[in-house]
Amino acid sequence: MSVSKLVVYAALYFIELQTSHPFAARSFTPHIIKALLVIIINMEQSEGVETEEAPESNKKIYFDSETSVVNVLSGIISVDASKGDSIHAINPDDENPPLSNVEHAEVLEKECEKGDKTEEQTDTMDATVADTFWDYKLSNTDTFLKTAQSSIIGSDNSNCLKGCKWAPDGSCLLTNSDDNTLRIFNLPESFYSVSDWIANPHKLSMSAGTSTWGPALKIKEGGQIYDYCWYPLMNSSDPVSSCLLTAVSNAPVHLWDAFSGVLRASYCSFNQVDELVSPHCVAFDIAGQNIYCGFLNTLRIFDITRPGRECVTRKLKDASDYPGFKQNGIISSIAVNPTLPSLYAVGSYRSSVGMYNEDGSLMCVLEGHYGGITHLKFSHDGTKLYSGARKDNRLICWDMRNMGEAYSIYDRVVSTNQRIYFDVTKNDQYLMSGGTDGFLRTWDLTKGDQGGQCDFQFQGSSDCVNGVR
Repeated sequence: MSVSKLVVYAALYFIELQTSHPFAARSFTPHIIKALLVIIINMEQSEGVETEEAPESNKKIYFDSETSVVNVLSGIISVDASKGDSIHAINPDDENPPLSNVEHAEVLEKECEKGDKTEEQTDTMDATVADTFWDYKLSNTDTFLKTAQSSIIGSDNSNCLKGCKWAPDGSCLLTNSDDNTLRIFNLPESFYSVSDWIANPHKLSMSAGTSTWGPALKIKEGGQIYDYCWYPLMNSSDPVSSCLLTAVSNAPVHLWDAFSGVLRASYCSFNQVDELVSPHCVAFDIAGQNIYCGFLNTLRIFDITRPGRECVTRKLKDASDYPGFKQNGIISSIAVNPTLPSLYAVGSYRSSVGMYNEDGSLMCVLEGHYGGITHLKFSHDGTKLYSGARKDNRLICWDMRNMGEAYSIYDRVVSTNQRIYFDVTKNDQYLMSGGTDGFLRTWDLTKGDQGGQCDFQFQGSSDCVNGVR
């Protein structure tokens, strides 16, 4: 097949994909173009066709996997056989051609020998970065959260919040409320700089308290919202990735556009008599490719690029060959291990937590809670799993390296069936949780087991605090 025919076939395929699945087309366009370029290059090399030499007025242009497709299409493409399978791209106006791997290593070695920064400067820079990102200043947390909470709720007491979740890029906050409406709040400009938090905490709280923090977008659902989550690779600078997922009663799983509030796709589940059933929880995998949905004794996995009813169905009762070794009940929470995506945890309203492999096989069942599991969270290093349950005052930490026994237990107040969220900081230093008594509690995980007592707490509301992020 000639190169021209291959290009024509690829163009026809892309047009068909754009017509039938526009979301998939936007997601896979860069990968399709890169794959097409690699195929063309391999065909030319196998057929003994030499690429045309670039005009002298332009330097050679190479392409590698880290270069955006836009830059490739706007330049001239050529292949250097001496670089093997490596293809690079540079600006045509650039006077300096790209360096080979050996040349690049020599440049790095020379830069290291120069010693532009002394060890003292490096240590100071590392300390500054650590203070900026990992010193959470717990003494100021009271002021920040109270002003934000009072600005969001307002004076309408007929409605109540049922949780909140930060966007992965930290640009906005997503909340769920009792009126079956999701609201997106953009982060105020006074919160953009972390240095302002540390330098002028009182000035920050006053500006946040006097200004109105209104929602930038509202998404109204037709029923009770069981669960919701952000797309894990969401970035506000990329509108395609700005989306969120909802699980609603008597409705399919909905994928919403976080910019316009338009419904992008629906993922439908049906039971054995072909009736529509709704999941009680939803979660993305780490790559954002698969959608995990929890049902009664069943887990269904959808491909985000294939809306409709096509999915992988896994019966929890069939996950193990050993009699009695299984997990039953309504799946209420799902969490995927961030460092080992093939491992995921499933919580049930029958007070059990199951650990499953990517193929659906059951590894173990963790039991110890008094009530149904409402929330699961892996630590960012993937070695710990935290679980919370309804009408259960304990947060249990499970060690993934020694499963079967509780690693540590942390005390909070949960006296209702509400889903009380908790979260772990990015550096796995602090565990934070709300409670039905209105207090927000924080535990320093670096201090080891302290008998469940928290290191810091304050009353964030006169009512229940159910959302922490």
